Amino acid sequence: MLAAGLIFLLGQLSQVREDVYFTGDNGVKMLLVEQFAAGVFRVDVSLTDVSWVKTLWDRGLYPLGDFAYLVDGKRHIVFPYVFPLLTAPFYALLGFPGLYVLPAVAVLITWLSCDGVLRRVSVGNGWRSLFLAS
Repeated sequence: MLAAGLIFLLGQLSQVREDVYFTGDNGVKMLLVEQFAAGVFRVDVSLTDVSWVKTLWDRGLYPLGDFAYLVDGKRHIVFPYVFPLLTAPFYALLGFPGLYVLPAVAVLITWLSCDGVLRRVSVGNGWRSLFLAS
């Protein structure tokens, strides 16, 4: 079952299309990943160097909604910055598919951990397979 799950996971990863993703946070974590990948290690988001865009954002016309706040002249996102920081090297190395490295590893670790626990409590192969498939 773990082998089938791995094949399924790799199949999903092979279908990742660049610059197509769904997010409910208006992309602020992606902005931070791009910033870290470019070597700018600040926890505030450097949105742009274009003056007219900064003017619009300062007037409240920016796409970040309630997910970023202006504090002391810097925009801070409401999400922890650890995940974007850990994802940035994979994004820099692999591009858009690099965003999925940590989630894929987390899924594998979860599957292996659950399988180990189920083996320790003597759950049969059929039930273990059913549990891991769900």
